[in-house]
Amino acid sequence: MNESFLASKEDDEVLFYLPITKTWRFQLTLALVLICHNSYQGVVELLHVLFDWLISIGIVHNRLQVAAAKAAEINPDQDLSMIKQGLHNEIFQGRMPVLTGVDAFSTYCYLLKAAEHRDEDTWGWIPSLWVRPRQNNW
Repeated sequence: MNESFLASKEDDEVLFYLPITKTWRFQLTLALVLICHNSYQGVVELLHVLFDWLISIGIVHNRLQVAAAKAAEINPDQDLSMIKQGLHNEIFQGRMPVLTGVDAFSTYCYLLKAAEHRDEDTWGWIPSLWVRPRQNNW
């Protein structure tokens, strides 16, 4: 049984070297949460176990807040004119509703907005959801 799990010499061959910078660590933290859907604690554990980096859950949270602030600056400039059918719904972060909008065809997520309520008044005040007929396409 033990022989089944022994690494061969080929398994120990170096495939490539990875230069790790502060920017790369920041990207890895974001990727673990946003792509891998990892929890903050999972990020802390992975960085500790694989890289011997000791960071706190607060650091992970702060990094994500910085990324969210940058995204908030970029998002208003996104061209949504190609979205033909938007799918709108609510998800929850804890007890806080988050209004969502996804393009039905590309699955591009164009709306994630925390809201205190999820009623028709709340949905009605989101300008990105106001449909404007496009010329030549309707």
